Amino acid sequence: MEKKVIKKPTETERAIAEQKAADAIKRKKKKTLIGWSAAMVAVAGMITGMIFLTQGAGDPGPAPRAAVISGGVQTVQTTVTSTGYGTINVKAGTKVSWTMNYTGRGCIAYMRIPDFGISKTLSSGANVITFTPTKKGTYTVRCTMGMYTGKIIVS
Repeated sequence: MEKKVIKKPTETERAIAEQKAADAIKRKKKKTLIGWSAAMVAVAGMITGMIFLTQGAGDPGPAPRAAVISGGVQTVQTTVTSTGYGTINVKAGTKVSWTMNYTGRGCIAYMRIPDFGISKTLSSGANVITFTPTKKGTYTVRCTMGMYTGKIIVS
């Protein structure tokens, strides 16, 4: 019977083996991290989709409201809903008196119209916003977080 001689690895061979093992662990961790990252992106996408579905995102909401001009003032009224502030049509150069009927809660109460320098915290009931648009265009109405929006179409 022949004896097997077990060769002891050299210092270099041991270092190479340790480096290979460390690299294998890093690859495994990287794969796991990539897997978890992909899972987190998928979950975030699902949550975002649920938020938009529950808030009616993509729902055009009520038809745009045209302002009525009387006594040199355009008056228009909308109801703030879970889909946003609504869309209004107004004329450039004439003062607008926009009544927003609000019964909600959350960040939709903190309404902003950046192009007109308007910021208002809506209270329950009728809230009147006045401004005079000077240029034609479409302007965005939004909450401070940008989750709820509306439009002002100036012709």
